[in-house]
Parts: sequence; C-alpha cells; structure tokens
Amino acid sequence: MMIGLVALALQAAAPSGGSIDAAGKWGVDYSPEQCIINRQFGSGPVKSFLAVDADPMTGTGYIVLLIPGVATKGTFGTATMTVAPGGATLRPIWFARRSKDARAAIEIGVGQDGWAAITAGDTLTIQGPFASPVSVPVKGIDKAIAAAKTCGRTLLTSWGADPDAMIDTSGSKSPGDWITNLDYPPEALRNGESGTVRILLTIDPKGRPRDSHRLEGAIMTAGAPAGAIIALALALQAAAPAAHVDRSTAKWGVEYAPNQCIINRAFGDGPKPAILAIDVDPQSDRGDIVLLMPEKAWRGTSGTAAVTLAPGGTKAPARWVGGATGHDMYAIKLSLADDQWKAVPTAETLLVDAGADRPIAVPIKGIGKAFVAAKTCGRDLLQSWGADPDAMIDLEPGVAARLFTADDYPVDALRGNQQGLVKTLVTVDAQGKPTACRVVVSSNIASLDDTSCRVLMTRSTFPPSDKSVRYHYHRTRWVIPAY
Repeated sequence: MMIGLVALALQAAAPSGGSIDAAGKWGVDYSPEQCIINRQFGSGPVKSFLAVDADPMTGTGYIVLLIPGVATKGTFGTATMTVAPGGATLRPIWFARRSKDARAAIEIGVGQDGWAAITAGDTLTIQGPFASPVSVPVKGIDKAIAAAKTCGRTLLTSWGADPDAMIDTSGSKSPGDWITNLDYPPEALRNGESGTVRILLTIDPKGRPRDSHRLEGAIMTAGAPAGAIIALALALQAAAPAAHVDRSTAKWGVEYAPNQCIINRAFGDGPKPAILAIDVDPQSDRGDIVLLMPEKAWRGTSGTAAVTLAPGGTKAPARWVGGATGHDMYAIKLSLADDQWKAVPTAETLLVDAGADRPIAVPIKGIGKAFVAAKTCGRDLLQSWGADPDAMIDLEPGVAARLFTADDYPVDALRGNQQGLVKTLVTVDAQGKPTACRVVVSSNIASLDDTSCRVLMTRSTFPPSDKSVRYHYHRTRWVIPAY
C-alpha cells in the first residue's frame, strides 16, 4: 500500500548499518549555541561526514570533515580545494583533529570568497591533508546555508540581539586584525590549551563597543576533539543506535529532498529508533505526518484516531492509515485538521490514540524552529518549479472541500486498485481563473495525474487580484473510496 512506500523512503534517510548511498541529505541542527550544517556521504559501512559550524549572520563557517580509511599527513598545512564544475581553486589552512573512531578528522577554514565558489559547485576535491585527494559532494549546500541563516536569526534572538541590527565586520579592520598570536594567554600556552570563544559585542552609534557578552567558551587540551561539532558528527554518524538510548533531545532536521521539504526527528528509547517525518507543504505549515515505528501501535489498517497536542490541547479526531513496511517496521500516516496544525509549532507532545493498548507519545518540542527552516526550503522548492513564492494564493473559502468527489476517480485506476498522491502547480490570472496546471510531483499513474489537473482547471476559483500572475500549490491524494 502507499503508506509503506513513504515509510521506506523515510527510513532510508535515517542512520543505519551497512552500505549507505552516496546521496545523503543536507541537514541543519539547532543546538543550544550553534547552527550546524551536516551531511553524510560515501558508500561504505562507515560513512564520511561533512559539517559546517555556521555563523549566525552568514550561514557559513569552518568545515569539519570525518573521512574513514585514510590518515592525515601531519597536523596542519595548506590544502588545495578545487570546485567542479567551474574549476575555482581555494588554498585554505587545515588542522588535524582527533576523532574517537577510525576516521581522520580535519578542520578547514573557509572565507566568504571561498564559500561563494563552493556554493556554485557540485563537488569539492581536497588535496593536501590526505595521501590521496578526497572528493566531497556539495551540491545543494546553498539551500542548507539559507536554512542555517534562519537558525542563526533564532540563535541571535535567543542571545538578546536584534538579527536586523548586526554589523558586518569584514573590511580593513576585520576580527583577524584584532587578536594576534601575541595575545595568547601565557598560562593557556603553558598548559597546551586551545579553544573557541564566541562573544557578542554591543556597539554604540559611534561604532564603539559598549558591552560584551561571552556566549560560549570551549577550552580543550591539546589533541582533544575540536569542540562540540566533532562530537555531534560522531553522534550523527553512529551506524546503529545503542540499546535503550534516550532520544528525547534528538535534533530536528529539515531534509531538502527532491521536490519535498521533510521535517524529521528520531524518538523513543529502544534499540531501534522511531521516526517522525512531515512532508511539509511549500505554501503552508502543514502536510502529511508519518510515524515509522519498530512496533505496531494501532489496530487495523485505517480509521480515526484521537489526537491531542499537549500542553493545553484538546482531543480531536484525525484520519489515519497504517501498515507494515516490510523491514520489521510499521508506519502510520496522520491527516490533521487545519485547526490542529495551528497548534503543532508550539506543542511539546503529540499523543495519538489509534485504538491500541496505549497511545503513541511523540516529543515535538522545538518543532516550530524546524517549520521556520522548512519555509526557506519551501520557497526554494516553489522557485525551482517556476513559481514566485510571494505570489502564492489559496482557493476561495469552501472550494477545497467540494473540489473533488468520488465520481472523479478514474475508472482505469479503480479497476487496477491504483492510489497515489499528485502535487500540482496551478497558474492563476488577475480575475482568479486558472490558466495552466502542471504536475510537479507525479503519482506515476497517468489517469490520476491528468484528472487532478482537469478538475483543478475546471472547478477551482480564486479571489481576484491586481497581480497578473499568481500560483496555487495543490496536493490531491487519490484513495479508493469505500462503498
């Protein structure tokens, strides 16, 4: 059934043992003091890992790489990095860092000019730190940087700073000129201590620092891992979760999948993680909720569940379908009402009672930040489909409920027991009439795709506007009706 296919795709995105496909997804982790861009790559049982400690203003920063099966040539030096396509060449400084497993770990400093070249490429080839060149896939990192900027604004606000009042320090008197090796504290030198200190300066109208606030001070002995970012990389890289691991503080991620923006998070305390994933609409803070679980927590294959968003939420019904994935996991898809979706970003727990002995309790605290990042992904998605994100429009009130009927189900699809999801983009003129319909994500069933556009073109109506061209994104889920 359809839900099984969705669940398998989501499970494949989670860390697992065995060979891993090279096309890992970009993620942005919202840690208490950092926004970390990360991605797994490679095809062996032990994966390579790229992470960027993103500056809250620029979304870029230094790169940390964990590479299995290689050793570094020394402890530091100058790397040669080539971006393809285009052939741009960078020569940054690199430092070796100690990893807690068999992988080599290096830290690479990259400036803004270097990042401009990297974001324009698909592959970054690094020579110098290792015996042979290492190629790193960077295609799509520009979208992750955009999401990291959203994370950065949240971080700055949490520190008491106005994100729109930040000052760019690039120029002749950059921070690199403020602190030199001569300023290194003698006692830290004697003890072999190094680390990273993050400071927020308050600047007066004359450009003079008025106050300083230390945000983070990480002191490390010589040879220790380079801060929390490598620790995070190692945690994310675990091939299989340890037994009885508490995942209540697992990080939210937003995956920029092809034609999808997927919020996801692992939860549960058993040896095999459960996964919450939301295929977020690019036009709204809603979508399909899929729970992938190691044990079945519902009765039957479909029905109505009682869903509660805590704290303060009232119990409300939600349609669901569920089934086995074929990989010793079970998946359930929930369809929430619009008023329920409004409460999701601020809720801490999602309780789902689908008729089993006990309800499913899903920790969702902090999901609001993931929705903010997903909006950036959604705007990119709409632009990739040729739509203006600022010219999106909803159907007139009440139209959506009566748009499709059971009689619209294509006869050939009924006979073939075919179901599916069709995502379409409708172009709308100033009078509110649809002028074109394009399938942006196909169900792979021609009659379902064609009927989706036919119904939208003939029945949908929109409010008039002074804009000559607007767009409407629509999801049509075809499910064979029960008679």
